[in-house]
Amino acid sequence: MRRVLGIEALFTLAASALLALLTSHFLVLSGPVAIYGAETLGLSLLAGGVLEFARCFWRLRRYRFVLRTLALGGKAVEARELFALSNEPAHVVFGWLASSMLSIGVFHTLLRPKLVDFSTGMNLALFGVVIVWAASLPLFVVVPVFVAVDVFAGVWIAVELRINANTVAKVYSHLERAGALETRRGVGTFITDRHDSERNQAARTTELRAVALRALADADARGFTAAELRRELQVISKEQQRDHP
Repeated sequence: MRRVLGIEALFTLAASALLALLTSHFLVLSGPVAIYGAETLGLSLLAGGVLEFARCFWRLRRYRFVLRTLALGGKAVEARELFALSNEPAHVVFGWLASSMLSIGVFHTLLRPKLVDFSTGMNLALFGVVIVWAASLPLFVVVPVFVAVDVFAGVWIAVELRINANTVAKVYSHLERAGALETRRGVGTFITDRHDSERNQAARTTELRAVALRALADADARGFTAAELRRELQVISKEQQRDHP
């Protein structure tokens, strides 16, 4: 979901700069009033964007496991999670609108500069609301697209590497079985730490020892010695190396 957060931050910065540059021209302001008005309007939108960025980051963290599962074609996703994810783009856009307009209202009433009278403050606030509404229209298109990109992240990896998407899913599954990756439901997929890797290696060593003991017992039951079994294994190993260099 970094793409969604990035586009939201970009829209906030662009709208703040646009408001700061165009305010004095559209509202026919001049002197210190124009400077303070433009600064207040730009800062108010920037403050609202920062608050919404933090809220959006907290909300979207919940969907990391869902997005990863969908990208790999998994089925461990509940219907309510899909429904919530489908509504998330609207929550992101309307959240950005609400926080921006609330911040603009607060900055031009309770926190407005002393040089800006109430009437001018209201005009600045209304102008800011109009610009915010206009800036939000592209978000209604861009945010759902970026959510879809995250959903099909596994497909993009496959396209980039020129391999089948199912191969990507199998690689993830193989790494999980080997202990290199760990999937925590509701959190995401992580590379296992060193302790987990050592524990996995110890388990593999124990399993290999059990296989060797079964082979030795089977050979002894058929009248073969351990030396004969070892010699035959070496022969088979050389044959396989020759056939599959």
